[in-house]
Amino acid sequence: MGDSCRGTHGDAADDELVALEAIFGEALSLVRSASAPTTGSLVVPVALAEPLVLRLGTADPEAASDGEAPTETIEHLPPVTIRFQVPADYPESSCLHFMLVCAWLAPAQLAAVLEHLVGLWETDHDVVLFRWSDFLASELLDFLGIVTNDSPPALAISHDVPDRAALVDAIMEHDARERELIFQRDRFDCGVCFESKRGTHCFQFPACAHVYCRECLVDYFTLMITEGSVNFVGCPDAACKKAAANADRTVRHIAEADLDRLLDDADLVERWRTLSEKRALEGRSDVTHCPRPLCLATVIKDPRDAKLCICPECKYAFCMFCNRGWHGNNQFCKIGDLEKIADEYTSPTTSARRIAELELRYSKAVLERVARNVAAERDSRKWIELNAQRCPNCEAVVEKSDGCNHMTCRVCNSHFCYLCAAMLDKARPYAHFNTPASQCFNRLFEGVEGAQPRQDEPGDDSGDDDADPNDRNGGNGPAQAAAPAPAQDAPVGYAIIVLDDGREQVVAIH
Repeated sequence: MGDSCRGTHGDAADDELVALEAIFGEALSLVRSASAPTTGSLVVPVALAEPLVLRLGTADPEAASDGEAPTETIEHLPPVTIRFQVPADYPESSCLHFMLVCAWLAPAQLAAVLEHLVGLWETDHDVVLFRWSDFLASELLDFLGIVTNDSPPALAISHDVPDRAALVDAIMEHDARERELIFQRDRFDCGVCFESKRGTHCFQFPACAHVYCRECLVDYFTLMITEGSVNFVGCPDAACKKAAANADRTVRHIAEADLDRLLDDADLVERWRTLSEKRALEGRSDVTHCPRPLCLATVIKDPRDAKLCICPECKYAFCMFCNRGWHGNNQFCKIGDLEKIADEYTSPTTSARRIAELELRYSKAVLERVARNVAAERDSRKWIELNAQRCPNCEAVVEKSDGCNHMTCRVCNSHFCYLCAAMLDKARPYAHFNTPASQCFNRLFEGVEGAQPRQDEPGDDSGDDDADPNDRNGGNGPAQAAAPAPAQDAPVGYAIIVLDDGREQVVAIH
C-alpha cells in the first residue's frame, strides 16, 4: 500500500484495517486520507445460539406486567455498528475514538458496553477492533444479562428504549430479511414435482414451514381460485389440507402480498379476495342477506338489537331470524317446521347458546307448548299405527271393534282389507281372503275371538266399521239364518265358496 493511501496512524493500525477488510468485506467501510485520521464503521451481527422470544420489559417473566407479554420469536437480531476514528498514536498510546449504534439497547446499556470495550484496549494497549467485534457478536447478550433461561429464552427490551412498539416491528422486519436471504441460498425438494430447486425459485409457508416451488404453487392456486375453492389456497401438504377442512385457517393462511407476488395476476387475486371475504361473512352468526329478491345485499345485524337488521343498500328493516319485515322484539317469529324445532329444543345435545337463540326467536312459552303438542301428536300416531288402520282411498282412520277383516269406510264407502289395507272389489270382496296367492289368504276372521263360519250375501260386509253391532250379519244385506252351533272340533281354517246362484258362503275347514 502506498503512503498516499495511509492515514496518519501507525503501521500496526493500518495492518489491522487491511486484515479486517479481508475478513468482513462489505461490513467494514473505511475513509482514508493522508492528511486526516482514518474513519470507518464496522457492522457486527449478533449471533443467537437459539431463537429468542421478544419481551417488552424486564428479563424476569414474573416481574413483567400484563402489557409486557412475549411478542414474537426471532432468529436474528439487528447488528451493532461501531463507528470509529483511528488516532495517530493508536494503538500504543490511545484507544480508538468510537461510538456504538444499536436501536435495541438502552443508553445505559450502551454506556456499559462502551466502558467494557475501552477496558479491553487498556489491558494490552494493542489493536483491538477485531476483539471488539468478536465480543459484540458472541458475548454481548450474556454481558448485559438480558436473555432469560426460559424455554425458549426471551430477550427483554428495556423500558428505557424509546418507541419500543416500533422497535419490535423493526426487529421483526430485520429477522424476516435475514431468514429470506438464508432461504434463497439453500436448496429444497418440492413436495409436488419432487425436483430440487434453489430457494429463489421456491416459497415457504410461514405458519407450517413447508416449501414448494413457485411454479407448482402458481398452477395449484390458479386452479383452486378459478374453481372457487378458496379454502384450499394455502399449503398443499396433506396435514395442512386436513387442518383446512377443520377450519384451522392459521395453518393454511397465506398473506395477500405473498399471493400477489406468486400469481402476478391482479384479476385472479381480486377473485380470491372477493370469495374469501364472502366465505368469512357467511361464517359469521350476525351476517345475513337482504330478503328482497332485487337486492340480496349482505347485511350485518344491528349490534344494539337482538333481531333487527337494516339493509345498507335498500334500507329495508327485517328480522334476522324469519326475514319478515321488522315486527318488533315483542312479537315472536312464526315457527315453520314444528317437529324439527321441538326436537332441537328438547334434545339434550343442543347447546345452551342455541337454546337461548331459539327462546329469543320464538319465546320460551311457545317452545314449551309446541314441544308438548308434538309429543302428544307422536303418541297419537303411534297408537293409531298399533291399534287402527287407514282407509287406502281417503286416509280416514278406522278402528275395528268386532267382526271380520272386510271393512267398509264410512267416509268414502270404499271396501278394503283391515290387515293389509288393500282395496277390495265391491262385487267380490271376499276373494281377497280366498285366493291362495294373497297375503291375507284364509285370514278373514284373524283376530276375532271365537269367530264362527256363516253365510253372507254378496256385498255383505261382515266386519264393516259402520255395521250394526246388534246385527250378526253386518247390516249390509238381508237377514240370514243364525250361524250353526260350534262344532265339537275347532276348525283349522275357513274358506269362501261361490254358490250356483252367485252367492258367497264362508265354510269352516276341520
